[in-house]
This record gives sequence, C-alpha cells and structure tokens, in this order.
Amino acid sequence: MVVPPSPEGKAECWYTEYHTADLRLSLRVERFLLTKRSKYQRIDIFDSHEMGRVLALDSKIQLTERDEFMYHEMLVHPAMLSHPDPREVLLIGGGDGGAAREILKHPVERLVHVELDEEVVKACREFLPSLACSYDDPRHELVIGEGFQFLRRQPDESFDVVIVDSTDPIGPARALFSGEFYDEVRRALRPGGVAAAQGETPFLYPDVTSGLVRVFRERFSSVRVFVSFVPSYQSGMWAFVVGSDSSLDLDRGELERRMAERRIETRFYNPDVHLGLSSLPNFLRELLGS
Repeated sequence: MVVPPSPEGKAECWYTEYHTADLRLSLRVERFLLTKRSKYQRIDIFDSHEMGRVLALDSKIQLTERDEFMYHEMLVHPAMLSHPDPREVLLIGGGDGGAAREILKHPVERLVHVELDEEVVKACREFLPSLACSYDDPRHELVIGEGFQFLRRQPDESFDVVIVDSTDPIGPARALFSGEFYDEVRRALRPGGVAAAQGETPFLYPDVTSGLVRVFRERFSSVRVFVSFVPSYQSGMWAFVVGSDSSLDLDRGELERRMAERRIETRFYNPDVHLGLSSLPNFLRELLGS
C-alpha cells in the first residue's frame, strides 16, 4: 500500500501482510521485481529496505533473504540429523528451494521434490538464486504436482525422511495438515524413517499447531516439537514437528558427531539449539499437553 510521505518528504511504498483483523506487518519496499498470478496464486517478489529480497504468495510473506535460514535450517536439520543415514528424501512444497538446499547438505543420494506451482520455482530460480541453488544438482528430482496425490499414486515409493514445507493451511495446502495426508506420509517412510513439517505459529494460531501435533502423535511413537524465531513471520515464533517410530532422543555428542561427519555448515542450527529448542516454554507445554 502507498502511505503519506515520510517526515523527510519522500513518498513511500509499503507491503503489508494482515495477520489478524487487528495485527499486520509492513515492509518498506525498495522496488518490485515480479508481480504475477499463476494458476494457483499471486506471486510477488520485491526488494525491501530492512529484510532484503522477499517472496510473498497471495499477500503472505513466505521468506525474506535476511531471516530465511532461521526457518529452513530448523525445518530440515532436526529431522535429517535424527536419521542415522538419510539417503532418499521426499520434500513436499518449498518451491523457493530453501529446504532443498539444506537437505542436500546431507549425504543424500536422491531428493524427490514435489511442488504444486511451477511458476514459483521459475520465479525463485530467477530472483532468489541463494535459495533456489540446488535445482541443477543431479540428486534433485523436481516433480510438479500435488503432494497428497503424489503419495497416493506412488504406493511403491519409500523414503528415509519426508519433509513437508507447506504454506499456511489455506486452499490446497489445507490437506497437508490432515490425518489422511499423514497416513500416506507414514506409509511412505521406511522403518526408522523420520517425518517433519512446519507447524505454524503457536502464539497466534494455537489450534493449528496443536492439531498438527495431535496428528503426529496419533501416527508416530516418538514426536518432538521445536520452536524457532523468524522475525518476518506472523508473531515471530514458529513451530516445527518431527515424528518417527524410532527414538528421537539424541544427545549432544551424537548430534555433534553426525554434523561433523556430514560437514554440515549452518547459521542458526547447532546441537545446543536442537536440544534447547526442544525444551518447550510452559505455555506451549500446556497447549500441547506435554
């Protein structure tokens, strides 16, 4: 939206995301790079003064260059490091490429990446190359399609890790928070496999977070919830859910050993963060019954 001139007398353009009827986040825009409508959604990419380059879908900020690592590293590495030898991985969503970039830091032989909107992939390859940097990696197999249908149509496929990098549970993404979807995820996991998903903000949308945790607990014997802090996201607090039928209780020494063996370099995640952020604050323990 355009607002009145600043005190310095300069006209300003602001991009505003409405979180609730009473809460919004605005970023001052330096320049717009892309605004288009795909078959599924509106895609905006712009340079902001404070947060660098920004991707928004249907007026919802998906990432900024300045803080995206706080999201992508916590979505990927707790799950990947919880598996002793993740060779084949399924990624659903995440067309910007950030999750794929982090997954392929591990000794993965094959990453099957199912993304609904090919236009998001094209836009991010052009304007966000720091995220969409793994699409030319020969291990990265991009499939354009809907994740739920992919799982249903590939009953013989199985994976060591499945990561769900969905948008908010609106429209087609709503199915990616359902029990029926995670029945398919569980079926697609090999023995000892690990599943992970973004769980929205428990501060603003506690029902979404607790609902996803309940879905995981009904399907996996071991479930952990991690919390990260992403300044450009709704409320800044973001949850991630990890589930497996193998124990997810790793100590610092084992996490450090796996990171060193795989030569994982990160900006946010480390074993202390893994162990510390899996210790939930009291209000979240109460919400999740843990």
